[in-house]
Amino acid sequence: MLLAGLAGLVGPLVTPHHAARAQNAGPLAPDSAVRSPPQAPLPNAVRRVYGRVVRQQAHDSTPLSDTWVMLHRVGSDTAGPIDSLHTDGGGRFHFTYRPRGAPDAVYFVSASYDGIAYFSQPLTQPVVRGADAEITVFDTTSQAVPLRVRGRHLIISSPGAGGARSVVEVFEISNDSSVTLVSSATSGDRPTWHTSVPPLAQQLRVGQGDVSADAVTVVHGDFEVFAPIAPGLKQISFSYTLPPSAFPLVQQSPASVSVMEVLLEEPTARVEAPRLREVDPVTVEGRAFRRYLAQDVPAAGVTRVTVPIALGDRRALYFALVLTAVGAVMLAGLARAFTRRARPFAPLAAAETEG
Repeated sequence: MLLAGLAGLVGPLVTPHHAARAQNAGPLAPDSAVRSPPQAPLPNAVRRVYGRVVRQQAHDSTPLSDTWVMLHRVGSDTAGPIDSLHTDGGGRFHFTYRPRGAPDAVYFVSASYDGIAYFSQPLTQPVVRGADAEITVFDTTSQAVPLRVRGRHLIISSPGAGGARSVVEVFEISNDSSVTLVSSATSGDRPTWHTSVPPLAQQLRVGQGDVSADAVTVVHGDFEVFAPIAPGLKQISFSYTLPPSAFPLVQQSPASVSVMEVLLEEPTARVEAPRLREVDPVTVEGRAFRRYLAQDVPAAGVTRVTVPIALGDRRALYFALVLTAVGAVMLAGLARAFTRRARPFAPLAAAETEG
């Protein structure tokens, strides 16, 4: 899961849903009880989903009747809703559909409550029911809700053209309450979450995750998210490039971080942060990264990344040193010339005084 931050550099992100399912997986069954993985559904075969919409509150959940539910299809060819209905008195719904179009299409179900859309897991089997087909909705609030940074991932590449380095940042934000946090229109459109980006960051792009670029603004170096944050984990990622002059890169964490990961592609780059230690390196799609991990990083912890001087920087430094040396020689020459010119006047001045 910690390698999810490589999204903007080498591959797709691991979603929080995948991480949660991996963490909740039980022990393996004995070899004799291991079953073959389910077979992929046949193309264009009829599929069915039997689900339910429930409203989760502090300690209980209530089925939602007469709630509008939509079946969606998202593919490389087209995307959009393909069916809809209302839940019955027990909050239940049932869709029957056939896959069509591009084979990479993903199907899922959504329900809206209090102006917020909530989604099911992707429907990957011919028949989906139970937890995979259940949609949980929540009440909303614009009041302060404590959000925890469960994970932070910082990935810095080797320099490219002009010495610029690509940087990817990935955050796993946890809303441990029972309400969905929304931005406040009554308090100057206060974002639901924010973090800072380096002042010299360029080409900032929102990456794969649970927040779209439409729900993000960057103002005065502040990365502001206005998307609703429902209970559970939400993954936020973005990338940018930094010129050589941005290093050493110094960042201060505004909140504590449960798990922090730093990946550096340059072998001679260095990173310092509270409780950070180097672990085994990783290689992803032929690219090697030095890997550092830390747990329970305190708020206001400072991360400092130092990179080697690039070739262009060395040339600039060389010329700066040459100019400095030439300037020193010129100053020394002027001083000697001034001294030589000043000497003849001393005896003459003395002679005029004596006369």
